[in-house]
Amino acid sequence: MKRPSHKERYNKIRGAKKAVSSGLVNIINPEVIACDALELDYLIASDFIKVLSSLLGEISPENYVGKKPPEKSYEHEIQNLDLFAFRVDSS
Repeated sequence: MKRPSHKERYNKIRGAKKAVSSGLVNIINPEVIACDALELDYLIASDFIKVLSSLLGEISPENYVGKKPPEKSYEHEIQNLDLFAFRVDSS
């Protein structure tokens, strides 16, 4: 079986939604998020969680665009953890 399965992708999205709604979000690289926020015209401090929550509401397991199996992170804080990349077109 190739990873990630539909169930695994669904569970990752569900876990992300739960983390966001519980306020358990840590930004690993705030500079990258800040640049993206400026490009997308939202305020990082006040809008980030709202935007993230909205995007997670639109995403589905079919929106997975990452590697199979998922690549491993090289960032120190999450080193060797699987990276799940999703893409969704949103207004």
